[in-house]
Amino acid sequence: MGYFDDCGVIQHGRCAVTSQSTSKLHTIDIVKKYAALHYQYSDHIIELAQNVTKYGTPMNPPIWWIDPENTEAQAVNDGKCNLHVSI
Repeated sequence: MGYFDDCGVIQHGRCAVTSQSTSKLHTIDIVKKYAALHYQYSDHIIELAQNVTKYGTPMNPPIWWIDPENTEAQAVNDGKCNLHVSI
């Protein structure tokens, strides 16, 4: 059985949760952490969502849109899609 580390990643075998109450407290801490993070960025998330309908820009644009000079980002090929566009 795994547990979530401080980054919300499931870890297996490194650390055992000693009791159900410890596990619940750890889960509550994770939820609070990410709820606060969501609140911190909620205005930006809403702005990105509005830009989808206003301008047609994606909420999660490719890195090369954000940093067009980054040659590493331009060379990424995950094997799923080879889309070539002019910038």
